Amino acid sequence: MMCRRAWEGGPSVIPRVMLTVSAGLFGCGSDSVEDPPEPPPAEQIVQQAVAPPPVSGGTMIAARDGITAVMADPDRDVVWIVDATSRKLVGQVDLEDRDEPTRLAEDSNGTVHVVLRSGSGIASIDLNSKQLISRRSVCPEPRGIAFDPLFPDEPALHVACAGGELVTLPLEGTTPLRTVYLDEDLRDVVVTETGALFVTRFRTAELLHLDETGTVVERLRPPSVNAGSEVFQAEVAWRTMELPDGTIAMLHQRAKSSPFKIEPGAYVAGLCASAAVVHGTISIFKIDPLGGPTPEPIVGTYLPSVVLPVDFALTSDGERFVITSVGTDQLFLAERWRFTNGKACGFDYGELDSMLESMPGQPIAMVTMTDGTVLVQLREPAALVTASAVPSQSTKAPLILSDESRFDTGHDMFHRPPVEGGIIACGSCHVEGGDDGHVWDFLDIGLRRTQNLRGGITRTAPFHWSGDLPSFPDLLHDTFVVRMGGAQPSDEKTGVISHWVDNIRYLKPPSNRDPEAVERGRALFNSEKTECSDCHQGDLFTDNETVDVGTGEELQTPGLRGVWMRAPYLHDGCATTLADRFDKCATSEHGSTSALTPEEIADLIEFLRSL
Repeated sequence: MMCRRAWEGGPSVIPRVMLTVSAGLFGCGSDSVEDPPEPPPAEQIVQQAVAPPPVSGGTMIAARDGITAVMADPDRDVVWIVDATSRKLVGQVDLEDRDEPTRLAEDSNGTVHVVLRSGSGIASIDLNSKQLISRRSVCPEPRGIAFDPLFPDEPALHVACAGGELVTLPLEGTTPLRTVYLDEDLRDVVVTETGALFVTRFRTAELLHLDETGTVVERLRPPSVNAGSEVFQAEVAWRTMELPDGTIAMLHQRAKSSPFKIEPGAYVAGLCASAAVVHGTISIFKIDPLGGPTPEPIVGTYLPSVVLPVDFALTSDGERFVITSVGTDQLFLAERWRFTNGKACGFDYGELDSMLESMPGQPIAMVTMTDGTVLVQLREPAALVTASAVPSQSTKAPLILSDESRFDTGHDMFHRPPVEGGIIACGSCHVEGGDDGHVWDFLDIGLRRTQNLRGGITRTAPFHWSGDLPSFPDLLHDTFVVRMGGAQPSDEKTGVISHWVDNIRYLKPPSNRDPEAVERGRALFNSEKTECSDCHQGDLFTDNETVDVGTGEELQTPGLRGVWMRAPYLHDGCATTLADRFDKCATSEHGSTSALTPEEIADLIEFLRSL
């Protein structure tokens, strides 16, 4: 199969592609469409003309017929349709350039609806004809989707958006049945077999339980972990789904909230053996089918040696989870009971070899089919692999979906540990190219919130909140070498990762803005009355200066583009909301806002939400 199209300009060199299949614990394989291209030398550095998007994962579903797998490919803007029984590609639906298709849901009519992250809508595909039948605008930044056969008046689709919109659509037609506005940073939608509706928030790892009117009636979150002197809190809900027994499982991260010192290897020394300051786990919520209160999940074990666990599947016997490790090209197999045993440290080194299985590429999504096999979608190369817990069911090569490579050295560096055998990547904290919203407690310098990378950070030097790193190479040295234990990247690699990072797009602002309030807020922001634009200036809204605004230390002026998505605010996370910035977290030297009326503050916030 030839590539779908040539990206403008193409990559600067042919990328490295590894296609060695391991037939171990899981057994990988299926019939290949064609022989894959020969991999070039490993030392080649590749920079794509159009930078591939950060990995989000969870881009595959099993159709209701039990034999069809449907995969969204955000790197190539394609939806692949595969017959899992015959091991053949049976459909290819081309979307528009940079649509970035991700989550999918099938309705009762055999139509698959695909979220278009950058395309601000959904695409609907008929599985019988394998054709695109419609595109619909939904919201600026759609994220999750679910089919609801029991919506009050008719079957419907719920689409969750990063801006906080939860849009309910008819199966056909463009007029929403309902739009409710919840908290920002929405992620997955779960409609249970009993008709209960849940929505997750990505970075805070919250599970919101909604009633029939779309009102939040419960806010649930996995518990923090206390292990000796170390404390870890739940965050970054990569993937959430209902299990066959009616429980809801959330694959998420935990990040260290107890104090630690910045020193060599500081980010890769933490809870349990082979753990880091960030690690993955699964929390299981027991949902009352009668609508009673949902208890807090029991603490479960961490996932050792798993880097960027963006998706997971439950084996057909209901006893084990299979989890992706994007950063190491591996799958991890873990018994379900380990996530309800109350132990944060449930593995030892001796078990890891039997729990990990290498993949011939980056595993970004998976589903369990009716025959018990687990299908795994690979990002690079674009391929489908079969994983099975029974080795005898193994044995064939990957199904190659496209020979269009989207390998990019900068993208690769961002999503992989900087050292062989490493257990943390840049993307572990700067999730999906942005930030995890976590506030770190450094013994050396105090509280520091993870900084956002979207929108061109190389123009904001010097780096870090204290402005102590004058250049991008200095930033890489501090993170890759000192904190993460890697080697200093070469000048060439530094150039390609800076190019990739600078091409991480801003998220488009929420739809529920008052245009008149935005303009009043803009006027205030740029006025001598507030002095906001004295420091927050230019297209990135920063003068790149390091100043003391009443905190007692000199700090960098942060850019404000996309600030609506960056709670908590300020260097120490003091402000939970934008309103807090002008209230409990205000200082006399941080602009002149103390004399503003509540109405003016509201207008200023509305302007900030529009950036």
